Amino acid sequence: MQQPNNIKTCTPIAAAGTFVQEIRATFDPSFFALVSQHLYSSPNKAFEELVTNSWDADANNVYVQIPQNLHGPKAAIAILDDGSSMNIEGFEQLWSIANSSKRREQVGGRKKIGKFGIGKLATYLLCNELTYVCKAKDGVIRAVTMDYRKIDSDFNRRESSLELSVRVISDADLATVLFQYDGGQQIFDLIKTDIPDIQPTEEYFNEYGGEEIIPTKSENTWTLALLTSLKEQGRNIEVGRTRWMLSTALPLGSSMKIKYNDLQIIPSKSDVPITDQWAVGPELPFTEFEVEKGELISFKRDSNPYPRVVIPGLGEVTGTVTLYAESIAGGKSNNMESSNGCFVNVLGRVINTNGAGQFSVGSSGQGTYFKFRATVRVDSLDAIMTIQRDTLTESNPLRLLKAFLHRAFNFARQLDENAQNTLMASSSKTRKGSLNALPLSNLGAQMKASIDDITSLPVFVGDPGAIDLQRISQWLEDTEEGRYNAIEGLEMAAAEPSQPISSYDLNKRKIIINKNHPFVLEHSGTIEQRAVLEDMVVVNVLIDSYLYANGVDPKLIKDMATYRDISQRSVAQLRRNSPIQIINLLEEWKDQAKPLEEITGDALLYLGFSVERLAQSGQPEGIAEAFLSPQKEGEERGYRFTYDAKSTQKKRVSTGNVRISGLARHRKQHGADYSLVVAPDFQHGALSIEAEASQVTPITTNALGRLVSLTLNYGPINLVDLKHVFQYHRPEDVDQWVSDMESTLKLHKQIQLSTLIKAMAVARRGGSLDILSASVVAHNYQHITNDVSWPLKSHIIQVVKSLSMIAPRVISVDPQDNDRIFLLAPPDQIINELKRQIGSVPDALKSGIIKCIEEI
Repeated sequence: MQQPNNIKTCTPIAAAGTFVQEIRATFDPSFFALVSQHLYSSPNKAFEELVTNSWDADANNVYVQIPQNLHGPKAAIAILDDGSSMNIEGFEQLWSIANSSKRREQVGGRKKIGKFGIGKLATYLLCNELTYVCKAKDGVIRAVTMDYRKIDSDFNRRESSLELSVRVISDADLATVLFQYDGGQQIFDLIKTDIPDIQPTEEYFNEYGGEEIIPTKSENTWTLALLTSLKEQGRNIEVGRTRWMLSTALPLGSSMKIKYNDLQIIPSKSDVPITDQWAVGPELPFTEFEVEKGELISFKRDSNPYPRVVIPGLGEVTGTVTLYAESIAGGKSNNMESSNGCFVNVLGRVINTNGAGQFSVGSSGQGTYFKFRATVRVDSLDAIMTIQRDTLTESNPLRLLKAFLHRAFNFARQLDENAQNTLMASSSKTRKGSLNALPLSNLGAQMKASIDDITSLPVFVGDPGAIDLQRISQWLEDTEEGRYNAIEGLEMAAAEPSQPISSYDLNKRKIIINKNHPFVLEHSGTIEQRAVLEDMVVVNVLIDSYLYANGVDPKLIKDMATYRDISQRSVAQLRRNSPIQIINLLEEWKDQAKPLEEITGDALLYLGFSVERLAQSGQPEGIAEAFLSPQKEGEERGYRFTYDAKSTQKKRVSTGNVRISGLARHRKQHGADYSLVVAPDFQHGALSIEAEASQVTPITTNALGRLVSLTLNYGPINLVDLKHVFQYHRPEDVDQWVSDMESTLKLHKQIQLSTLIKAMAVARRGGSLDILSASVVAHNYQHITNDVSWPLKSHIIQVVKSLSMIAPRVISVDPQDNDRIFLLAPPDQIINELKRQIGSVPDALKSGIIKCIEEI
């Protein structure tokens, strides 16, 4: 085959040696598009593949050389190993693309990672020239160079093969050539000293377990992969990141050792203290796990020939489960990325180096998630490995492994929560004395003033309506006007989510933290978070007391407290899925059990319920509660219900999988009023009969998503109205109820967003924060439209609440005083943010205010 004139070899290694034979590289040009666009989009990931080849060659020692200046004219990347090498026949097999012989030839040594035979093409991203220099068993040093520019040319894009020249190189010629590259002399020195053994710097702990095969060291064979004429991707390789990747993704230890620019790579580990640790084997504290509700899988634990468990349908699993005393996410450990999560090793290679991917457990709202690390090796998953080699096809083995890891996480979470509760109890005893010592003389001064004017009570003091002069006088006497014993402690208590984050109880002399406040829900998962939360609310009381005592206008103090509350809610919301994301994820995750359970809880939160997530075997997914203020003394209007989510990869969940009787038992066990079960769809017939008999309400993910969309389009739905859904026990009746509610809302007269923005602009005072009166905005709207009867203040409040759910960072309503509207940006920025947020709302769910946003 002739070489096109526009292709020229430009580096010394590609021309070194004496020609002996042509070999034919066979390939499908589409493979290169696959590699560059899908398989190895990251240069760091592509580099990992080169070292994987050393593992497959049964190398004991690997030396990696990357120059500091990858943009220089002498820049080259070198990987040298002492594994079995290649002769001419080996070169031909090497360049038979997508026709790997590794698995077929394996008769001893390690299990091979390479499966599809295209890992070598990772270098296509990094360089124009890839040269293999090999010393095989016959003692001859041969070289072959692949020049990817020939494949990139129009001439060869139509071809399916390419001729490559095999050359023989003497020691002297090899030295001359290598010395022309940065780091080349070090590589040649290693070759001349027979690739010396890398001495371990410290004892190695194989947290993935399993059998570790140490191949017999090859006698005087070696392979050098040299990347020259680097492409932009190759010049962008990050030294620190690739070193970290090799320390986490590859099977290091006594079997294979790596030196990277003269620095030995050791497996990443954390220096955080360990609370508990179990080898996956006899130490594992459970012998069964639940895949779906009611589907229990039992497995055997064994210690022979090494700790392991054997799970029916999945096979052998080895590894380690660790619960740390503190977070190991991010900077707490030596890793460059998160060390927490579940890491899955297949045939010695970790397929998800970020600890998540297809194996996510927990969530950012669960403190245990940041302390949990599971490292498992499951070689049977090789059968369902995708061509990308970092994901697995959806299948029963994958489903079983996910459920097994969730069981391990839930056990660790329970252990962690018990430890936190013990620590909280002991720490509260020591904190009590320190809180007692905090002076509240500033509060005392304001309390004295309140004797003459009860309306001047600080905004954070309990319920002003329940406080009289006698109680104030008693407090002043007991605390010596706030100087001593003013804070006896802190207490978590349930209140409406719309109430402030904390208040001061004059009778108990305690700061009461609202456990249903969004900020508290997101920042009380660990003992550390709770301690910081407690300190924050104490500081708030001290600062607000100071402001009152020093004559700051009480109205301004109230505005500051309200803005602080709104800011806390906004920060908490950043950690959650937005309602628009919830709508989409209810559809996207309907076939994934744990994600569907998580997003169902998020949906109920946005509908206005307080949600307690349980997610434990034998328990409902969670409990939701509606906090409703009584209309008369002694009346209880609130209600609570258990909820569960049932995923399916089919169109409908079966009646047996829903297990209606179990849901009714959960309701009784937790003293709830109702039961709700969410699923993509339900089988007709028997399920409705059982649900009716057990008073369980089934709702589809579509119907739940529509309810969330109604809150976006028309504002929050009254929780009293939502209570009516529990009258229905057939899925079709629930769907009809949602449709009827939607039809009713659509009949209401709609506020025009463009007019509303004008009405708010007239009321603005200017500045980065404006506090507007809903009454004034309603009056301005009436004036603009020449309609003195509409809209009312309540209409304005409802629409602004809807807007705040879409874009909480730019507009909000005071949770305690709905007449106060907070504009956190100018009107034009508010419109832009609203338009940006609604871009992903499905067209079928757009109505009400979202339609208005589109049309403005």
